[in-house]
Amino acid sequence: MTTAAINTNRPKSITAVCTIGILGLFGVMAILFSAISNQVNPLLISHLLISSAIGAACFFGMWKMKKWSVYVYTGLFVINQVLAFATGGWSLMTILVPAIIIYVGWKNITKMS
Repeated sequence: MTTAAINTNRPKSITAVCTIGILGLFGVMAILFSAISNQVNPLLISHLLISSAIGAACFFGMWKMKKWSVYVYTGLFVINQVLAFATGGWSLMTILVPAIIIYVGWKNITKMS
């Protein structure tokens, strides 16, 4: 395989946040399908499943360098923060990783189609 065949125009920072995001989604799925989820409100489980599916689509879009993925992920972040605050589940940690992902996405948005 030649270098040209594996070379992409994707910045390393996008590759990193997509990888971290997908790993995070696996963590969420592990929790959702564990015994812990039986102790949580079913509406929260539904929300997490839907959010995870949308997040996965966004990471796929960022991987493919699509602008829509940054817009949708930012909107999802806002909705999740409002819901976390409203339900008493908000903490500084709910902002940290998504904020880094959003920052990297917006920093590279001009390189996206």
